[in-house]
Amino acid sequence: MILESILDNQYPYATFHDSILYNIDVDYKDRVAKFKIDMLVGDPSEKDIDKREAYAIGILTFINFIFCTIDPPDPSYNFIDTEGLWIDEGPITNLKGKSLPNDLLEKIPADAIARYFFIADWNSFIYVVSESVEFSWAK
Repeated sequence: MILESILDNQYPYATFHDSILYNIDVDYKDRVAKFKIDMLVGDPSEKDIDKREAYAIGILTFINFIFCTIDPPDPSYNFIDTEGLWIDEGPITNLKGKSLPNDLLEKIPADAIARYFFIADWNSFIYVVSESVEFSWAK
């Protein structure tokens, strides 16, 4: 699954790449994890930098998550001075054998949504595996 495929047409250039993560609300009882993300939505071909680098806030919700884990920051990075976390994302399978144990990866259901978020400010990862995912723009 390409995560951008769940976005509506309000911002046709919206991407999770180079977005800012503001907070995560994880409910282990109801198995819901909500990520508040300031997403890059600008047109990459726009000459005006403000239009090209426009952002909009949305809520990414993982429903019936199987696990949600956050790696600690790399101590050699300046992880204290942030106004949100600069992130990129992709499928966990792209990290096979690098960040997660292969025996854990093998136990992830084939139909699960399994994503990583790389935190550039920390040089570390957030991993989420869930049964479904939804997205909505903040009001």
